[in-house]
Amino acid sequence: MRSPTLATDSRKGEFSRTLERLDQAKRATTIIACILVVAGGVLQDVIPQFLPIAILLYLTAITAILLEIHAWTAPSLNVYSSLQAAATVLLEEIQKGSRRKGRCDILWLGVTMQSAWLTIENAIGRDLAECAITDIHIRLLQSDPGYLLSILKSDDSTPQLTAEQAQYIARFCERNSNALKAGRSTISIAQYAYMPNYHGLLINESVLYLSTVRWTGGEYAELSVPHEPFERFDRSTPRGQYMIDLYCAWVEKGFREATSLKTYPTDGASVGGPRTPSSAA
Repeated sequence: MRSPTLATDSRKGEFSRTLERLDQAKRATTIIACILVVAGGVLQDVIPQFLPIAILLYLTAITAILLEIHAWTAPSLNVYSSLQAAATVLLEEIQKGSRRKGRCDILWLGVTMQSAWLTIENAIGRDLAECAITDIHIRLLQSDPGYLLSILKSDDSTPQLTAEQAQYIARFCERNSNALKAGRSTISIAQYAYMPNYHGLLINESVLYLSTVRWTGGEYAELSVPHEPFERFDRSTPRGQYMIDLYCAWVEKGFREATSLKTYPTDGASVGGPRTPSSAA
């Protein structure tokens, strides 16, 4: 789970810095306004237009302060209530990342991978099959169906759905093996056998959409995915860097201790291949 202390300290730090900037701006504009008003009073017989200009400058400064307050208090657009709510944004992020010049790395840690693969397939599935995009490297980390079977109730369909989804993804890869090879692209599918604490999407090691997993239901016997909120992070802030590194560490552990790992195309002819996230090295 995300550290409450880290989140609170980060929030307090941002708030303190904003208050400090606002206080500095208020004092500066007050001093400037006083100087301009006094100067305007002295020089109003010489330059009658001076006082209105001073008032205009003062109002401009006040407007800037109000805009900064609004930016601080406006609702964040970086949090989405569920995977369904974030689906369109995730699709667009994948398309944007896949079309940039050079290599594109897509890393998704999930449970059943149904919603995850649906999003990827809708975003770039056809382009991969038609070799319209190249040098795309997708790493998928999925819960081991056998492990899920051991921690969930016998009538829970999640293990079966997970196994079926793994087969579905494998069929896509096998069907488009030649296109992946021609486009110098790879798709790796691994399975992990531990409690799925985190899940989410990382693109090009720089933009992360992260969610968590918790026990839910009357007896706390069901997993809450994909109904938990998703939050967007990037490396522009210390907190964003921390969350991306945390995510990469969980993914790296999953791949290192994978109970199953397959990479397509299977002959290994693609150039580049999947790589370990640098932040987790």
